[in-house]
Amino acid sequence: MTAENKNDATRTKNRLTLLALFGVFAGPVLGAYGALSLGWFTPASVNKGELLSGAPSLAELPLRRMDGVELPQAERQGPWRLVYALGTDCAAACEHNLYTLHQVWSALGKEQDRVQPVFLSAGALGQAEKIKPVFGQLQWWRLGELKPELAQGLHFVATEAKGRLYLVDPRGVVALSYTLAEEPQASALIGKNVLKDIKHLLKLSNIG
Repeated sequence: MTAENKNDATRTKNRLTLLALFGVFAGPVLGAYGALSLGWFTPASVNKGELLSGAPSLAELPLRRMDGVELPQAERQGPWRLVYALGTDCAAACEHNLYTLHQVWSALGKEQDRVQPVFLSAGALGQAEKIKPVFGQLQWWRLGELKPELAQGLHFVATEAKGRLYLVDPRGVVALSYTLAEEPQASALIGKNVLKDIKHLLKLSNIG
């Protein structure tokens, strides 16, 4: 075999290795997103979730820790996340929805380690302080001022007292959005639909 042929063979082997590695790491994500983009979810399985194909990722958002330090990019990826975002002070509706988030996360059982619950707030914590003693796993982030195009991509209305819930994949991509309610009973019903969606996606993906 000539030197040139050996080089060609080496390059081919390297390409195949890269493709194999891509399949190992990207396959689970592509599988989950295939379910989303190809319509594998029926209306019954995504009752309240809204697909956000053009939404910004967490990497693009003005996020800070509660102490005011900018959230590092490395911390914007990792597990699946359920992010409850609120642009106003946390009042009664916010409190109900935080408890719903706690119930959804608790109902994941052995899959809890794969999903990180986050409260993303732009206003005063207010009633949110009540959830701290019972929801120690909840991450607390601050939301800075969103550019109009980012808010539009997320379907986020900063003045809504009930806020909005997002399902974020391990890469930090916002996949699904949920319109929340102000009444406890309606909030609990939405929580059941969120739980169904996240369980379905976790089955399709072995990452996060």
